[in-house]
Amino acid sequence: MTSNIIFIEGNPGSGKSTFAKRLESTLLSQGKKVKMYQEGDLHPIDLAWCAILNAVEYQALLDEFPSLKEEILKFTQKIEDQYIIAYTKVNHNIASNAFYERMRAFEIYRSESLSVFQMAHQKLWQAFPFKIEPDTIYIFECVFIQNHINELILKYNLPYEDILAYFNELMAPLIQYHPKVVFIEQTDVKKSIMGVADKRRTNDPTRFRDWMDLVIEYIENMPYAKALGYTGLEGIIQYFIDRQTLSLTIIDRLNVKVDVIKLKDSYDETFNQLLAVVL
Repeated sequence: MTSNIIFIEGNPGSGKSTFAKRLESTLLSQGKKVKMYQEGDLHPIDLAWCAILNAVEYQALLDEFPSLKEEILKFTQKIEDQYIIAYTKVNHNIASNAFYERMRAFEIYRSESLSVFQMAHQKLWQAFPFKIEPDTIYIFECVFIQNHINELILKYNLPYEDILAYFNELMAPLIQYHPKVVFIEQTDVKKSIMGVADKRRTNDPTRFRDWMDLVIEYIENMPYAKALGYTGLEGIIQYFIDRQTLSLTIIDRLNVKVDVIKLKDSYDETFNQLLAVVL
């Protein structure tokens, strides 16, 4: 029987976005009602690539970028007294670099406090059950393990048991809905990471940098990156190898069942395995 909540997880380059879209299409073709969310969307349980502003900051933003007001409103949701903006969704053809830089300053990932980071996400996860629509399947790509584990390892260097507790606490509000988590394991991490780096080269280097350059810069600037040896291209590859190993260890002890699927050269074969475990 199909679960109403499906998580698709794994390292970058695991095909999560591709598989999430294919799963959505397959379920829709079966007459199911589906809502699929990816990283950076205006999301019910995630804050990646989103800015969080209070009322004063939000009004100041609209005043500063009046030509973007309609776009900003389109990708904003208000939760209690905060405004959450999926700012990377704002039309790149009309938004300036200054706008994106302004938004980055308001990301929860800029927080220096684990408790602030954790509480902001837990608030969303705890509220989500009250927003679940009947007879609807929710597909979440890249929002449970991937982004959170970066922070827990590289910014806070948490011990294993604390990381495990973090993920079990995050998932707790959804356990009653019997969510299905699928983790796509890369058999050759380096090959997969370099493959996605090649695909995500920018078409406009005057405005946007290559994905791999941004990843290297992001990881190297994290507090514990140098101490853990995660610098330079080879260091970043090793980080993703270590992160996958840690993820696989953690999911064995989560309070929710996780199906691990090995990434095949054939995406069709991998997708068919994914379909078999979620349907």
